[in-house]
Amino acid sequence: MVIQRWSERVLLAFLPQESEKPRLGDELQDLFQQIRAVEPDAVVMDFSYIDFITASSISILLGMRKHLEGQGGRLVFCGVSPAIKGLFTLMGIDSLFEIAKDRHAILATHTTEF
Repeated sequence: MVIQRWSERVLLAFLPQESEKPRLGDELQDLFQQIRAVEPDAVVMDFSYIDFITASSISILLGMRKHLEGQGGRLVFCGVSPAIKGLFTLMGIDSLFEIAKDRHAILATHTTEF
């Protein structure tokens, strides 16, 4: 996973491509540790290469969301496939996540909010 500091207050995380997916849970844990250390106002996660996700990875995402919101921050997903959106809906957690079309849209639209 590539993590960039998009601005002083925003982290941008590119979730791994196909060959790295088996390590997604570990990489999400590493990202969560960085979030705890840096305390950004927002984390934008690009799901463009993700077409499936495990329950344990979803649990980590929910923990990130809770942590960020507890600090007044935001967790925003972009590039989420219809399959992942459908899974979130099926689990009844779709309303818990902020989802944008792509990272350019969210970063351009919400620059002043971050």
